[in-house]
Parts: sequence; structure tokens; C-alpha cells
Amino acid sequence: MTFLDIRNSVRRATSLALTLVLLTAVLFAAPAPAFAVATSRVQFVGTEATFGESDAGPHTISVELVDDADDTFSFDVVVLSGNAGAADYSYTTQTLTFTSGELAGATRSIDLGVLSDLDTEGLESVVLGLDNFVNGGSAGLDDEFTATIADDDGSSFSFAVSELSSNETTATVDIDVVWTGTGTLVGNQFVIVTDDGSGTATVGDDYTSFGNQSAFFFAGSPSGSVQTTTLTVTNDGDIEGPETVVLTMFGSSGPAIGTQNTVTVTIEDDDSVTVSVGDATASEAAATVDFSLTLSTSSLDPVDVSYVVSDGDAVFGSDYGTATPASPITFAPGETTKTVSVPILGDDIAEADETFTLELTGAVNANLGTTIGTGTITNDDIADLVVTPATVDPVAEGAATTFDVSLAT
Repeated sequence: MTFLDIRNSVRRATSLALTLVLLTAVLFAAPAPAFAVATSRVQFVGTEATFGESDAGPHTISVELVDDADDTFSFDVVVLSGNAGAADYSYTTQTLTFTSGELAGATRSIDLGVLSDLDTEGLESVVLGLDNFVNGGSAGLDDEFTATIADDDGSSFSFAVSELSSNETTATVDIDVVWTGTGTLVGNQFVIVTDDGSGTATVGDDYTSFGNQSAFFFAGSPSGSVQTTTLTVTNDGDIEGPETVVLTMFGSSGPAIGTQNTVTVTIEDDDSVTVSVGDATASEAAATVDFSLTLSTSSLDPVDVSYVVSDGDAVFGSDYGTATPASPITFAPGETTKTVSVPILGDDIAEADETFTLELTGAVNANLGTTIGTGTITNDDIADLVVTPATVDPVAEGAATTFDVSLAT
């Protein structure tokens, strides 16, 4: 074997040995450490707040760790949406960072500024969100925050009046809602009018269900603008007196609800009931003369009627006594007939029929119809005739004589 052959063999052996060493190092070496990424979640502390337009702030809005921070990460609080514009608030994207090891509940804060203007614009809002996470981390359940800016430029809704009255025959009643503010409306606004159920009228019987009606005002409307809601009245034919419906407002889209926020609508009943009395006759031998008082129709309310009894030919205390029931008498709801009885004081004197009167003098919840009833007591006594001769002297046969005829006493 030549020297050259020996050298080449040594080189091959050396190369093989080095290859085995490198292969062993690769197979048994410890793995390289992986790049760490945070898995913690963050969310807003609360999801909404309202700030007055004149309260510039800045207003603090907080974000909290939901889980312990397993590594350091950062994210941005950004504007997502909302109808408030650059003239209504001041905010630029802010970056927040939580460091590895911080515990759940730790917080970071951003500031939101509010800008005041003279526009009448109602409620406006800006919605903030969590975005652009760096080195892991993610948003939790409460990942949006709505900041509402309440207009303070004197904008309000109110009813035009606090009381309205309508006859039952009127089909509809208009209820006006007024918007008052500075200048004109910047955007469309509305308020909801509803029946609060505290009135005495009955839904379905006295008026149609009012429901929730919106009074809608368009952008550009001047202060003092009016929108109308409508109450539909039912003519039911019942005798029931005045009844009420109470309406109120809620759910404004922005402007305040003013102090005149209820209106009472009184429905005047146009149905009337009439009370009358009729004549009555009874024999002197009967116990009473009975007068019938009648209503023209039944009433849902009690009806009170007053009366007086007056002498005619008949005299109180001699021919008749005290009437019952005493005045006034009451018709309960649904009743249509009442009886007033006058006791007869009989005697044995043959006399002509005698009369007295019962007069209706007033009524509550009813009108007066026939007001006077005549009571007649018919005589039941028969007078005896007494015949006596005018002279006791004998009368010659064929001569005339005289007799006196009189009523027995």
C-alpha cells in the first residue's frame, strides 16, 4: 500500500467520524426554546356610560385583565362606530400594555374628552373597541364600550296642554307633542306617547287601544314644532258620566322629556237618562197611593231623585200621611223603577174624590222628565137618606102633606 493510499484511508475514516459526531449532536441536542405568546384576555370595565355635553372631562374608561398575564402584550383602544362626530368628542387611538405576571383584575385606562356645542342634536354616541393585539392577548366578552353624549342645549319634548276634553260622539282626539330647543334640530328625533292605564275610561268600551305612538320630528325642525298623536273615542250608549284617559311620554331619542309630560283626556258622556213620575189612584179603603218613578234607561251610575208631596183637595194629616221612602231616593246602577208610597187616612164621611201631588224637584246623574204626579183618593163612603114628615098632625084622606129628606150624619 502506497503512502497515498494510506492518506486517503485516514481522510475517509476521519470524515466518517466527524459525520457520526455531528449526527449524534443533532439527534440528542435539547430543542431550541419557542417564542412566547400571551394568551390572556382583556375587556372593558362596564359597557356604557352617559356624559353631559357640558362636562368636558376627560372621562376615564377602564380596561381590565380577565386572566393572569402569562406574558407581556399590548393592544389599541380604537373608535369603532357611533353617530357623534369630531365636533362632539376628542379621542385618538391609545395603546395599552399589560406585563407578564400581572393578575386578573388589573386595569389600564384611556381618556375620552367631550366637546360642547350649541347644536340641538339629542343623544349622540361613540363606540370604542379593542384591536391590534401585539404578542398575543385577545378581547374578552365585553369588547365594546358605548359612550353616550347627552345634549344640554335646552332641547325637550312636552305635551302642548295638560288637559283635553272631548264629547263621546267625537271620533278622534288629537294630542299634540311640541319640541322646544335652540335653533333647529340637527338630526331626526322622536318620543313615544303611551296610555299609562291610570284613567277611568275602559279600553275597548270607551276608546280604542292607544298602544305606543311615536311623535317624529325631522332634522331642521324649528323650535316649537308640533307632531300629533291620535286617540280614538268609542260612542257606547252607556249612561256613565265623564271618563278619563291619561297619556304620558317616554323613550326620547335624545331631547329631554319636559315637565308637562302627561295629558289627561276627559271623554264627556253624551248619553242621558231621564226620570219621571206618573199619576196614581187608590180607594180610600186602600192602604196607600203608590207613585211609580221610572228612568228612561238604566244607568251605570247611581241616580238620586228628590221629591215633595203637597196638598190639593186632600190634606196631609187628615187624608194622607208621610210618604216612604223619604226623599231623596236612589236608583242603584241597573235599576229603572222605584215606588213612593203615600199612606191613606180613611174616614166614614161621604165626600168627593180628593187629590194631592208628588213633585220631582231634582236629580243627580239624570235629567227631569215628567215632574208632577197627581194622587187621587176615591171616596168609598155612601150617605144614608133620612125621610121625616114635616108635620105630625093627622091628614085628611085625599089631602096633601110634606116630608123632609136629609143625609144622615
